[in-house]
Amino acid sequence: MWEVEEVGSVVSVATLEVNGAITELNIGDNLKEVVLQAARDAGLGKFKLFVNDVEILPHQATDLVEADTAYKIQAFDVAGLV
Repeated sequence: MWEVEEVGSVVSVATLEVNGAITELNIGDNLKEVVLQAARDAGLGKFKLFVNDVEILPHQATDLVEADTAYKIQAFDVAGLV
């Protein structure tokens, strides 16, 4: 019988990119709170949120930060220009 010995544990991460800076998020934190605070800290009034390179609307966001997920906040001005 073959036995596979576990070499190490798999580490799951979630990241948030804002203005080119990438930070690691705590999995399970409230996603909307994290995103809104990061946008405020960056001085953004309006923004788009991308999850794994796909734009999502506020009502499409999950409640919690999920593992193995890349979030990105992109500035959005009134004219729609980035």
